[in-house]
Amino acid sequence: MSLEDKAVLLCVDFSIPSGTKADKNLSEKIAFDNNVEGGRKRAGNYQKITMERKLFKPYHKIKSEIMGYIDSVTLPYMNGSNMRILGNGSVIEASNVIRKAKNAWHHEKALTSAAYDGHVEEAKVRLGSLFNVNDYPFADALLNKLHFSSSIRPIPSLDSMDFRFDHGASQEELRKIEEEAKEDMIESMRSSIKDLHYKMHDAVTHMKCVLDKEDPRIFNSLINKVHNVVKVVPHLNIMEDQNLSMIAKEMEDGLLCYGIEELRDSEGTRSGVVSSATQIIEKMERIYGLES
Repeated sequence: MSLEDKAVLLCVDFSIPSGTKADKNLSEKIAFDNNVEGGRKRAGNYQKITMERKLFKPYHKIKSEIMGYIDSVTLPYMNGSNMRILGNGSVIEASNVIRKAKNAWHHEKALTSAAYDGHVEEAKVRLGSLFNVNDYPFADALLNKLHFSSSIRPIPSLDSMDFRFDHGASQEELRKIEEEAKEDMIESMRSSIKDLHYKMHDAVTHMKCVLDKEDPRIFNSLINKVHNVVKVVPHLNIMEDQNLSMIAKEMEDGLLCYGIEELRDSEGTRSGVVSSATQIIEKMERIYGLES
């Protein structure tokens, strides 16, 4: 099965205003009062808090939750790209999670719109003589800066790359360019899958460290972290690595076979899970060259 049949590219983009603005007049005055030659351009700008940070807190919360979720179910795609590799088996779930977050985002924008005039009045009192009505356009201008978008696209096929040039490149030159492009893509995929290696290694190491303590504090999040990684391995194992599938099965059988109460109440059970975790960690480090 080709790569484009296993996964898609997911891109999520956010824009949240800072709620601050440089006050040029005050910045020049500060520079002048402190004898800075060159004015504010040499001394720096004074940033006013035009809108209190609490106004944007719900948006940052939604962004943090979504990016945390996306990081858990995707792999990075190409260096410097904000696109992520999402396994086909996770597309419906991810779409539902993102759709729910967008609904919450739009609800917050409605609340912000209704409260906008009140925030402007609050700023008048809070900023005193620093208040400038020109810093506060109509509410729509602020709402347009509160941006949350997402898109799903197919992964480009390695076999369908078609390079065309206007300057008469030879067939041999085209062949070399295509081969280099394919090699770069494959190397990028290998680099992406390393992210999954580290996710698995980190989850197992975390469980081992917690359970190996003399008096461990064990919460559901400990088991959930391992479970969430194991769940996405079949969807993100885009290179069809049999070792990776085997290790995921060992994580499921060796680390997820007991409930939270059993782990809390039985030192013997914890010791058994720690032993399984140690073996899995050693195997991953041996196969993939990971370091503890």
